[in-house]
Amino acid sequence: MPCRTRDLCLFPYKSLISCVPLPCRWLPLFTFDTPQSTIVCADTALTQPRTGTGTMAEPLGSDKEIAKLPSPGKGQRLLWDGDVPGFGVRITSAGSRSFVFNYRVRSTGKERRYTIGSAGDWKVSAARLEAKRLRKVVDLGGDPLGDIEASRRQADEEKKRNKTVNDLCDDFEANHLPALRPASRKFYRLAMKNHIRPALGKKRIEDVERSDVERLFKKLSDLGWRHQANQCVTLISTLFAYAKHPDRRWYVGENPAVGVKKFSLAGRERYLSPAETKRLARAVDDLDDRQAAAIIRVLLLTGARVGETCRMRWEQIDFRRAVWTKPASTTKQKKDHRLPITAPVLEVLSKVQKEQDPASEWVFPGRSKEGFRNDIRAAWSAALKAAEIKSLRVHDLRHSFASTLVGGGFSLPMIGAALGHSNVSTTMRYAHLADDPLREAMTRAADLIEAPTKNEPAEVVKLSDRSSG
Repeated sequence: MPCRTRDLCLFPYKSLISCVPLPCRWLPLFTFDTPQSTIVCADTALTQPRTGTGTMAEPLGSDKEIAKLPSPGKGQRLLWDGDVPGFGVRITSAGSRSFVFNYRVRSTGKERRYTIGSAGDWKVSAARLEAKRLRKVVDLGGDPLGDIEASRRQADEEKKRNKTVNDLCDDFEANHLPALRPASRKFYRLAMKNHIRPALGKKRIEDVERSDVERLFKKLSDLGWRHQANQCVTLISTLFAYAKHPDRRWYVGENPAVGVKKFSLAGRERYLSPAETKRLARAVDDLDDRQAAAIIRVLLLTGARVGETCRMRWEQIDFRRAVWTKPASTTKQKKDHRLPITAPVLEVLSKVQKEQDPASEWVFPGRSKEGFRNDIRAAWSAALKAAEIKSLRVHDLRHSFASTLVGGGFSLPMIGAALGHSNVSTTMRYAHLADDPLREAMTRAADLIEAPTKNEPAEVVKLSDRSSG
């Protein structure tokens, strides 16, 4: 008798008769009495015998019989129904019993296994009816398991589309911010809390448009907060790039911050004058907070960043070679920075080490979670007040140190090395400061050239030996 479903048959034999000889690739799943046993190809070739009788498998037993079936020692055991092709029960080594339905997708030929449900929740009669329904779907070219997977994907996509900007900010804070520098973390949190969440937080991510970003930008600009307006646009752009990452795919449209025209702001530059430097040095020496005074003194004498200085460990200081090796974990450029230090700096550090009690791995121990001091604002304000200096940030000490080097005729690459710049363009911000010493040198040279043309004896002025600018 020819097979009625040759396109669904799992047994790759040329014969189209209803009985095929062993070996069969389904053999490992079943127990047969003799090697001469045969498997009968039913209409779908999925009905398998539960015993080696050489006949069609019998229908699955009652619910009580299924509950009493022994569990395999390991893995799982499959028993097939002789009534509905592909319908069976799966028993695991843990004793779990579930009704399953095996089928092959007509369009792709892919074998699939659909779990109908637990034998504790489904009666065998109801599970058999469900298997018959699924069989009709498969016979019509359907893919029941594929339909469920498609529904889940659709639900996941819908869930992603319903994500709000608040959800995005929450995820960004939890998973992205910890990898950033402390100052960046603090800024991002404040910007999201004070500006982005109030303006955009309740909107769905995909509903945010460029006009929304422009409206926030204008609001901050009208308040005179031009720098904050620029930074918020940049942060929104970062947030939406984060949302579009392949790991999330919360957003697939164009970044709404792209194209928003920001202000072109000149960099803030503030340098200490010689007189201010003297007054500040005296004020720092008079501070009651001796630890903060030592930190500020190191900043004045090295041009280091305040974060690098506060995180200084004794193991980083080589007193014999007079070198401070800043590890990549503390530097902005994420690279080790080897900085020669001068006698005044060594004197400050030696005094700190001598007076430190109890001893600590940190040069400037404090109350931060890590153990170092991370706040000198009160001492800095007191020093500025005593020195009668206004509008000076701690970071401006770094700019002032650079301006002193430029005024001394040192080259920009050398200054960049002292400041730990990884890009020469960063150091170029100080290039204009070299104008004064260069103008002085050119003026003296011009005087020497013009002197012979006048009836006046030329005054010979000895130029100081300086490194080329």
